[in-house]
Amino acid sequence: MKLLTATLVCSLLALATSAAAAEPNRPVFELFEVTNMADMTAQINNQMQQQVKLMITQQLAGTDVPAEVDEIINRYLSDLTELTFSRMDWEKMKLKYAAIYESVLTNQEILDLVTFYQSDLGQVVLSKMPLLMQEAMVVGQQEMQAMMPQIQQLMSGMQQEIEAAVKEAAN
Repeated sequence: MKLLTATLVCSLLALATSAAAAEPNRPVFELFEVTNMADMTAQINNQMQQQVKLMITQQLAGTDVPAEVDEIINRYLSDLTELTFSRMDWEKMKLKYAAIYESVLTNQEILDLVTFYQSDLGQVVLSKMPLLMQEAMVVGQQEMQAMMPQIQQLMSGMQQEIEAAVKEAAN
């Protein structure tokens, strides 16, 4: 009987905890609303898709790509976009994001952020954040492009070492 009671109490506590975790009135959801997190997530997803397309285009630059290959690339990019947006949809992700924010920030820190982002300066930061992120991504891309020869050299060296090790192990 005590085991049944303990099990019932634990089950009720687990149910109450999960219900509280899904509670939409938590301060973190106010933070998400004030910061337009749903829109920012969509923008980031769009930027990631553009980055993938740009990477593929750059890799194929200077090659004679037949129209059929271009169609294949576009089809796969479309499939990738659909997959990404279906898995990274804001409604699917916001509880996960909320858990991350709440594990890193205290409730008071979240409330302070809400206050900040509601202020004039907070609104300026929010309005300029997409441009800042876009510019940072451009700089990151430029640095990656500049490193590409070294990266390819490292990868080539690694491949040669692996092939030599495999050949050695086979003997």
